[in-house]
Amino acid sequence: MVIVKQCLMQTIRFHGGGKMLKKLRLSDVPFKDIPYSVLQLQNITDLEQSHSRMRHFQMVALRTMKSLTDLNLSHNKIQTITADPEAVCCEQLECLNLIGNSLVRFNFGTVTHVQNLQRLFLGHNQIEMITTDMNLQSLDKRNFCSWKSYYLRRMEEDQEIAQPPCIDYFANLKDITLNKNKLTTIDMSLFEWMNLLSDIDLAYNPIKTINIVQGKLPISLNLSQLNGEDGYLHKIPPDVFSYS
Repeated sequence: MVIVKQCLMQTIRFHGGGKMLKKLRLSDVPFKDIPYSVLQLQNITDLEQSHSRMRHFQMVALRTMKSLTDLNLSHNKIQTITADPEAVCCEQLECLNLIGNSLVRFNFGTVTHVQNLQRLFLGHNQIEMITTDMNLQSLDKRNFCSWKSYYLRRMEEDQEIAQPPCIDYFANLKDITLNKNKLTTIDMSLFEWMNLLSDIDLAYNPIKTINIVQGKLPISLNLSQLNGEDGYLHKIPPDVFSYS
């Protein structure tokens, strides 16, 4: 592991191309982007760039990082995130940490194709709006589809059945944290295609309404967890839930 902390550097280079490097932590550095030399580290599994001047994050930049499983971009100044237009980056990514940035909006469609993503941390931002706008044309080309009917049928029949010949949207996403943002309204149907999602942390938001539409919930989600019964410090009042 290499740790670089509180350094006023302009560039960073790696001896021998950094072929043996697996973990890299850059903290309190002046970079506005992930340095090009870092993006060329094809064997990196864990990358942190925190407390930097980064304001925009482009997913496409990660295409060269074929082994990356854990990306920590917490406590930067990120305001916007741009999806990979061809939905090819981040094949091995399991954890994305965006805690403590300056996000006002977040589109879950930016990670629809990240098939190994399990944990997404979005707490301590300024998020007022969430969406799930997916580039279906790119996803179709990459052989993505929804496995919702497959999971429902498997639950009903209580037995193993043949899997669909495609990749599920949000295939392994299980945990999302949205605590300490500025969300006032939550439309739970935005999470409908996240079939394995079991936990959403909404603590410490000024929530007025949580809209729940029958048949449009993540099939693995236990709604009781949203109001504090899973050990959260903050309970969501029952009167904010709206059912239709």
